[in-house]
Amino acid sequence: MKLVAFSVHNYRSIVEAYKLSLGNYTVLVGPNNEGKSNIVKAIALSLGVLTKSRPYRRARRVVRYYRSEFRFNYDWPMDFPVSLQDRYPDGRSWFTLEFALTDDDFTKFRETVGVNLTTNLKIKLGFGPEDASFEVLMKGRGKKNLNSKREEISRFIRKHVSSQYISALRPSEMAIDLVDGLIESELSALESDPDYERLIIDLQNLQKPILDKIADKLKTTVSDFVPGVRGVRITNELGSAFRTNFNILVDDGAETALASKGDGIISLTTMSLMKHVSEESIGEESLILSIEEPESHLHPEAIHGLRQVLKDISKRQQVIITTHSPILVEREQVTQNILVRDGRAARARHISDIRNALGIQMGDNLIGSYAVLLVEGEEDRDLLLSWLAAISPQLKSALSRRILVIDHLGGATNLHYKVTFYKQNVFNIHAFMDNDDDGRKSIQNAIDKNVLDPADYNLATCQGMQNSEIEDLVNIDTYAASVNLKFGVNLNQPRFRNTRSKWSDRAAKMFQLSGKIWNKAEKIKVKRFITDACVAQGVTSLNEHKSVPIKTLVESLEAKLAVRGT
Repeated sequence: MKLVAFSVHNYRSIVEAYKLSLGNYTVLVGPNNEGKSNIVKAIALSLGVLTKSRPYRRARRVVRYYRSEFRFNYDWPMDFPVSLQDRYPDGRSWFTLEFALTDDDFTKFRETVGVNLTTNLKIKLGFGPEDASFEVLMKGRGKKNLNSKREEISRFIRKHVSSQYISALRPSEMAIDLVDGLIESELSALESDPDYERLIIDLQNLQKPILDKIADKLKTTVSDFVPGVRGVRITNELGSAFRTNFNILVDDGAETALASKGDGIISLTTMSLMKHVSEESIGEESLILSIEEPESHLHPEAIHGLRQVLKDISKRQQVIITTHSPILVEREQVTQNILVRDGRAARARHISDIRNALGIQMGDNLIGSYAVLLVEGEEDRDLLLSWLAAISPQLKSALSRRILVIDHLGGATNLHYKVTFYKQNVFNIHAFMDNDDDGRKSIQNAIDKNVLDPADYNLATCQGMQNSEIEDLVNIDTYAASVNLKFGVNLNQPRFRNTRSKWSDRAAKMFQLSGKIWNKAEKIKVKRFITDACVAQGVTSLNEHKSVPIKTLVESLEAKLAVRGT
């Protein structure tokens, strides 16, 4: 069961947000104070009412809901738009939720509710100054019968949907802590009872294997962000008058309670715990996780890792976030980003919409670009522009429309910097690097720092060669005669055609044997000369027997462009 659409009408700053499409990973972006958080709060309130709340009661125009883990209220003076309150003193805030059901869900709905539902389940909630309403939206004669079974429908939703909301401030619940303290004081007399003490020991022994398992998973995830973390341990202080106090102890040189750590560690551990929850079975329930600004308190490097955690969660469950970080934007499926401004919300249609919403200023040549292919040098760029356009009509169109651009690094060691720059400006990234020590080290460094995914690169690999570069993919006959005329070096020899070492090493040897200077400047000059010859020849300059890396690169880029939103 999945929440696929959500509508809001007259809630706080949101005048209208109609049928927002929600996927497994949905991102709300927009300027400050435009309503992103209010949409997430509306989703959390609606899901909380449907999945966790007890019947409401009225208290000074506040509709209150009760359950231990759910503490959202609808406060009409605060939550109904202030500008409309004089005109509509009995006005209502409306939320509409649309759930898609699987075949198994339809069967269980029929068993629970007694109605054979064949379409998406649509629920409309209304909140007024004195009461709240619940209506099932359905066309046809079955609507009246379906709405007579609201309690059964509520029971079905509670059994199949679970929701979690994490606010941007993540405040402690001071009032609840106070109530818990009073209860603990009253129950403290039990702590001296021997039977109670024995029961506590038995309970702790039963819980320890499960807590240890969770701690191991948390340690693995947290240490990805903070390498200094050596261990994580969870204890449960059951001895304190029936209270269940789970203490997470993080060892980053000194084992102390999580609450004593910095905000960054606390945020990362919270996300790690959410990942654990999403990976474990939660029965028949689907988890919908709503988070305001998950990047809060994090170093930019850690945000790249956080994105991967959120994306991992979204493979199994639904994740809805607000963010100011371009790194967390959904770059692959642009329409899964929702733009919020001026009290309204709508899905993004173009990558430029997202950049505008985030206040990102781009040059004219990059405004509408969707993806960037990063290569090591200018010659690599020019070669690939020629080959990719000739091999793939789709890439030719993308390059001509600048949906896809190719940029060079000026050296393999600049990969991490360039990937970070482009991701912070909402680009999809792919890298094509030489298969040598510098290329491989740069790729591994970017992956280790969570700025590049393993699916986002290809190497210029040649079968049978330990090290190779893009020039090794070129048909030698394209340039051998021209190089002999220009530089006086005959490359049309077996010792150069023998590909046991990469092109640069073989070229250096041939120039030296011919009594010619070979240094960095000469190498650049020769590469430029060869590139120009290859571009003039077009795709015929690509050695067909060594073309697999280029064809694989074409497939990778086409796949990236295929998921682009329209």
